Amino acid sequence: ARPYSCRRRAAPAGPPRRSALRRPISALAQSNPLPSDPLSGECAERGMELVAAARRRDSRRFATAFLSLLGLGAGLTPSGDDLLAGALAAAWWLPGNRSSLFLRKESAKLIARHGEKTTPVSRHFLSAAAEGVFCEFVYRFLEALSAVDAKLIAYWTEEIRGWGATSGTWPT
Repeated sequence: ARPYSCRRRAAPAGPPRRSALRRPISALAQSNPLPSDPLSGECAERGMELVAAARRRDSRRFATAFLSLLGLGAGLTPSGDDLLAGALAAAWWLPGNRSSLFLRKESAKLIARHGEKTTPVSRHFLSAAAEGVFCEFVYRFLEALSAVDAKLIAYWTEEIRGWGATSGTWPT
């Protein structure tokens, strides 16, 4: 595994038109981008609820979905927290979108109030993500999406999937 720095950096230009992303995203979906984590399906369902609540800018529903993910799973950064960090990365990538602004603001409040529900390491990463600070490979992934480069999207997806996949867990 390569060491990656975590630092504040301007998010890439933002997404291209949806039609331009259709082919690379479709290829990723067919390659099973979800990790082998047994919680991946549950996280995905809760993540969809989080996104729906952010789109509606429904604070109560958003908090319920957010807190159902916070600390969900094992390791130094549980699966649910990884999903929350990904949602925050997307929100910073779409800076002018009202749903993204809502997601960033509400997430920051919930992390400050309920951060003890997760590990100290994950709490730190989520606090940084709420302020737009991510690990280098997240920025590289967003740059690949912005450029609609299918090969780079696939490469950085694998880098993200492989980083810390079992950190903080012990074999039984």
